[in-house]
Amino acid sequence: MSASQWPLDRARGDLQLSQIAALLEGLPVRWARVLEMRFGLNGNRTHTYEEVSAELGVAQSRVWQIQHTALKRVRRDKRRAELKAAFLGEDAR
Repeated sequence: MSASQWPLDRARGDLQLSQIAALLEGLPVRWARVLEMRFGLNGNRTHTYEEVSAELGVAQSRVWQIQHTALKRVRRDKRRAELKAAFLGEDAR
């Protein structure tokens, strides 16, 4: 990779982070926190169901339910296509 591509890669990464943040902002706070912890978003490391459960004070099965429901909502979000395009370097459709 040439040095001239690095700023473009960084800009693409910044765009992706802002789009992820926008998707998370559309979710209830607890749902967003579960996704952040489980998938290592916003600079977090990935956490197990057990760790998220302990942090939020809910059962592991409830963490799974929240994650499942939050991901369903994210998949239906209109901005998802834009985020997918940014990750793949394609035009949003």
